[in-house]
Amino acid sequence: MAIMYSEWTDQLAVHNPTIDSQHKALFELISKFENAVTRGQESELQQLFDELYSYTDYHFSEEENMFRKTAFPLIEAHIKEHKMFLREVLQFKRYFKQPDPQILVDLLNFFKKWLTSHIMVEDQRYAPYL
Repeated sequence: MAIMYSEWTDQLAVHNPTIDSQHKALFELISKFENAVTRGQESELQQLFDELYSYTDYHFSEEENMFRKTAFPLIEAHIKEHKMFLREVLQFKRYFKQPDPQILVDLLNFFKKWLTSHIMVEDQRYAPYL
């Protein structure tokens, strides 16, 4: 079973200050979203979802630009992973048209599991090239 972190841990570090800082920020945004879900703060969910999506997109662009300047051989596969993730996350936007608490639970689990796995496996592959 894959490890799923709810918050930043040094085991997720790629040892690049910029990327590690952005990863920490992603976990903070996930935590804010999770707190809003737990507290039933419906009025904040759309904004937090949009913020989480936008920051993830920004982070992916920054990461991709950074390793385009390196000899990282798996650039295209990594970019493809990012695009697939963003498409999948957008599917969860259906919650805001037809609210269903299970969709939010699924979104949080998906986001945490994917992000943790991606950082621990895929991002570690480019770390030596930075």
